[in-house]
Amino acid sequence: MSEAQLESPNSDEFEVARRDFINAIFALLKNLGIHDLQNEALIRPKENFLHTLQVLQGFAENGVELKLNESLLTVCGQKLNNHFSIVEASKQVPRHLELALMESLIFEKDANWQDLGNFFQKWALHCSVHQKSKAITGEFRGVKIAFVNPEKANIRLKSKQLLMSPSYALNHYYVLKNLMIGYFKSISSNQLISQREVRREILEMTEIARVNPYQLVGLSLLRGTGQEEEFEDVACEAISTALLSIVLAKELDFSTREQVNIGVVGLMYNVGLLNQELSSLLKSDKRLSQAEYKKVMDAQSAGVFKLIKTQGSSRPALERLLALFEATQGNFKKSISLTLDSRLLRMVSQYVALTSHRPFRDAYHPAEAMKILGNRATSRNEGNLDPVLYYLFVRYLGVYPVGSLVLLSNGKKAVVFRPSGEKVGVPMLKLVVENSDENSILIDLSQETGISIVKSLDPRREGVQVSGYFFD
Repeated sequence: MSEAQLESPNSDEFEVARRDFINAIFALLKNLGIHDLQNEALIRPKENFLHTLQVLQGFAENGVELKLNESLLTVCGQKLNNHFSIVEASKQVPRHLELALMESLIFEKDANWQDLGNFFQKWALHCSVHQKSKAITGEFRGVKIAFVNPEKANIRLKSKQLLMSPSYALNHYYVLKNLMIGYFKSISSNQLISQREVRREILEMTEIARVNPYQLVGLSLLRGTGQEEEFEDVACEAISTALLSIVLAKELDFSTREQVNIGVVGLMYNVGLLNQELSSLLKSDKRLSQAEYKKVMDAQSAGVFKLIKTQGSSRPALERLLALFEATQGNFKKSISLTLDSRLLRMVSQYVALTSHRPFRDAYHPAEAMKILGNRATSRNEGNLDPVLYYLFVRYLGVYPVGSLVLLSNGKKAVVFRPSGEKVGVPMLKLVVENSDENSILIDLSQETGISIVKSLDPRREGVQVSGYFFD
């Protein structure tokens, strides 16, 4: 083992020191990307780093190790657990390690600041110059560097390029769609069917979300045609709920396993509605009465017991579904038992329902749906929409959410592609083309002067197929 034996790895002091250590490294790299070592802005990050390094050296005999292995960040040989205080650092430090092709760093016992400061300065400069992974060069004292195997790095790069591909994501979407149509058919007739292949595809979706989460947001815009398989519409809405739940769970730093579980729960959310009576009720072109609405709500919780009866889902998924429905008695009844992931699912499922066609109304376009959710989240009469999660939802998708068709101040129409990486609240857009053979142009609104969004438009009235702009 390259890492020293730990004296008390489970102590609170050790956990706090590891978090402070990763934050100190992030602060050094961030400031050195702008200033030199002599700048006053480096005084506090330097002091914090040296202090936490000294504390951790009390737990590590042969030096303090920082390691990134298969996207898992460890300090002193132990996984760095999610914590609100290290949200940004736990994203940026691994990115800096990857850009320098470093797998691990061991800060030696006798290292001094002059040597370590020189290393951090060159590391920060390397990352600001190179946007693609490349091994950092130079002689460094006070720190031992283990580089990523070039062959392994090449495989990783190819995997990342594959996961970034829209066609790859689309292919897995259709595999999952066909699996869910078959799954819902079996559940509706009380047959037992394995979820193994479904979970495998959901895991693949979490891998895509790791490198390109907005790819899943684009997939969530897809809906059924209503002219093919019996359960196509239900399957498409279930997948949309699952995909949006996964990307929001990722944004909340849920582990990969938790993302998979919440994705599976998203697929199962409306499984209780899969019977002939409720199916005909939901396909009616009349609005539901209070009694009919309650019947739908009760059926959702009954769906959990159907899954238990057929053993049609994993235990973690069933536990989350039970938590979601156990205290819910309608849209206006508060539920004190909802967990974080249950609240997330409640909000996402309502957004998907609003943006989906119903026999008694057309689908709301994304901007309209977001406003309706906002009213529900801020209303005292509504029971289960969390205002904080709603704020996260808006910040992630945008005030004009991804998939919105908008009119620009220059008279052109565009589809909101994703938020800009340059300025919060400003999106990147794909300009609408008249000819389907043309390629749409991607523009960053934060880089365009004199152009702004005037209003959102209804894609149906404008004759625009929005989802096509994500996979052209």
